[in-house]
Amino acid sequence: MYIQAGAFTIYENALKLSATLDSVGETKITSVIVDGTEFFRVRIGPLASVNQVDNTLGLVIDNGYTAARIVIE
Repeated sequence: MYIQAGAFTIYENALKLSATLDSVGETKITSVIVDGTEFFRVRIGPLASVNQVDNTLGLVIDNGYTAARIVIE
């Protein structure tokens, strides 16, 4: 389970968010192509428990990233 805090078409924006949220948890930037456009996703995780996911999502939202969501892979 992961928290996806944001997705950007500009890598530098993903890097800035990753640095901002580094204190919340270990962040990773991954690349994905959607309809021919490359997006850089900023995720925290993997997280081991539902409790940890809920707490981390709350911290991310408290930092102003209200569009953050839970991702299960």
